[in-house]
Amino acid sequence: MRAYKVIHRRTRLGLNAALYIKNTGLKELLKDIDKYELELYFPTYEKGTVVKKVPNSVGIMAFETYEQAADCICAYQIERTAAIVEVKGRLCKVHAGKRVAPGVADFLLNIKTRRRAYPLNGTLFFDYVKVL
Repeated sequence: MRAYKVIHRRTRLGLNAALYIKNTGLKELLKDIDKYELELYFPTYEKGTVVKKVPNSVGIMAFETYEQAADCICAYQIERTAAIVEVKGRLCKVHAGKRVAPGVADFLLNIKTRRRAYPLNGTLFFDYVKVL
């Protein structure tokens, strides 16, 4: 299935990284990824790359339509630093009712939390994606 992934334009990292960079800066993101050993949670989305979800995570988040991905960028006010890439992949088997980790933009370690929030409209969750 095809979908649209929001990424940080310069680093090619995903939405969580784009939000964290907006709030704290790239140097802090890189420092905290290393400090908390979160490398698996922050892959780069280069053209042709296949990215697999982290075991026991909700999956790789993308949007059903380009417009929904653009709405996400506007909602988080990251128009100057974000980009949208097209991906193709396999949806997670248990897809309906999934929720996302809240507050990752402010505290990176929340990516491992059990607390969950409702995702934005049109959010899809994938086992893996290939960047087209």
